[in-house]
Amino acid sequence: MQEISHKSRIKSPQSNPTTAPLLPHSDGFAEAEKGGKRFIKLSAAYCLLPTVFLLFAIHCSLFTDIASAAKDPKEEFKKLQKEIDTHKEKLEKAKRMEHSVLEELDRTNKDLSRTQAELRKYRDKRRITGGEIRKVEADISVNRAKLERQAEWLKRKLRVMQKHGYSGDAVILLSTSEDIAQLMRRWRYIKELAGYDHKMLNEYKETIKNLTEQESRFKTLHAELKKSEEKIRANEKTIAEKKKGKEMLLSS
Repeated sequence: MQEISHKSRIKSPQSNPTTAPLLPHSDGFAEAEKGGKRFIKLSAAYCLLPTVFLLFAIHCSLFTDIASAAKDPKEEFKKLQKEIDTHKEKLEKAKRMEHSVLEELDRTNKDLSRTQAELRKYRDKRRITGGEIRKVEADISVNRAKLERQAEWLKRKLRVMQKHGYSGDAVILLSTSEDIAQLMRRWRYIKELAGYDHKMLNEYKETIKNLTEQESRFKTLHAELKKSEEKIRANEKTIAEKKKGKEMLLSS
């Protein structure tokens, strides 16, 4: 009897109406807590979806590019080789152009030096020719004065011969001598006069010859001087053009 009463007291807490309703309330709270966690996880998953799609798209694009490159490597190689060849051709063309410009510049410098040397030569020739012309002019002036004196002497000689009434025939002059002494005097006079006349005539002819040669030389020198001046002008023009061409080459 006491045992039954004791067992009934032990089981009595299970049949207590005040404690039985607490069990369902605890299970509902746990379920709500679990549902909240699932909602948070789902919200985070939904937030990550755009990032996942973006990464997937990038991955697909990279995979497509890699697949395309791996699919046709020969075309890529040809394309690269073509670009390399194009750059090499441009480089070679630039080198050829540079070499051509340098060669042209070298030729221009040589031509310029040669033309300047010719210019100096013609200027020296002009200076020498000018000096010779001045000397010939002085000689011509002297010979013309000498020729005028000789011509004046010949005129006086002719007037004297006409005044005394004889033509200068030595035979007639000697035959009219009154004695031997007069004959000898006339002979010496005629001899000296003939020698002087001969000398003067020779000098007169020599003066005329020299004057003719000097006048011819004067004309030749003037022609050379004119030619030298034309060469100088042409060379100066050529030098100016070559200098301009050189400046253009250097600026290119």
